[in-house]
Amino acid sequence: MSQIDIRRILPQTLVLITAAATLAVPPLVLVTSGTATISATSTAIRLTGLLAFTLIFWNIMTGAMSRRLYNLFRARRVMAFHRMTGMSGFLLALAHGVIIITYDYLPSYSKIWIIGPIRSPCSL
Repeated sequence: MSQIDIRRILPQTLVLITAAATLAVPPLVLVTSGTATISATSTAIRLTGLLAFTLIFWNIMTGAMSRRLYNLFRARRVMAFHRMTGMSGFLLALAHGVIIITYDYLPSYSKIWIIGPIRSPCSL
């Protein structure tokens, strides 16, 4: 049987609880603000933006504090978490921008603008 290192359990638990709490904050802020029921589009825009910001924050923190986190967790897990938060934060930020462009700016343009200019074969 392997021994459990008691000195590492408390800091690991605190880091994991902090990470879970910060991921729970954006939905709680959205629900308590009273604007979550106004529009599904505005809710999606706000939620993707807040979650992207939170994940990118954790990505920067795990990168900057990686040496200290290696003492608490395995290096592979820290790097996997770092990569996962970076990719997820980037994809959520990208989705945030796409939702804004699609629902705020795109309705004023023709739908052909999405596809590109289309010519009929007879007009050549």
